[in-house]
Amino acid sequence: MNKSLRTVCRVNLLKALERLKQHTDPNVVAQATMAEALFADFESSEGPASQAGSPGETREYNDSTNYERYKLLRSFGLSPEQLVEVAKSDGLHELRIVRMLRLTFELGLDEATTLVNSKGYS
Repeated sequence: MNKSLRTVCRVNLLKALERLKQHTDPNVVAQATMAEALFADFESSEGPASQAGSPGETREYNDSTNYERYKLLRSFGLSPEQLVEVAKSDGLHELRIVRMLRLTFELGLDEATTLVNSKGYS
């Protein structure tokens, strides 16, 4: 995708997310906030949205976060709730905590998101 088209798409996406964050339904607001954070995360880590490539080329997004520590803590008996607190104190971003829970405990997206939100993120 050429640079000017990418810029226009980026601006329009951010405007749409801002409008969604004004919605009256708290679930819509939460999803828009998470989508905005994910978009920012992709941009900052040079994920697929910011990488130029030829048409039809796919690139895999590599999450550089090492979740082995959390898997080890789980093996010592820590609960998902406790691991959220550990990840939070480690400074892990909300979306990465959701991913960690999904990988470590094989939770569904809704379940992991609800757990993270119940621990002070939203």
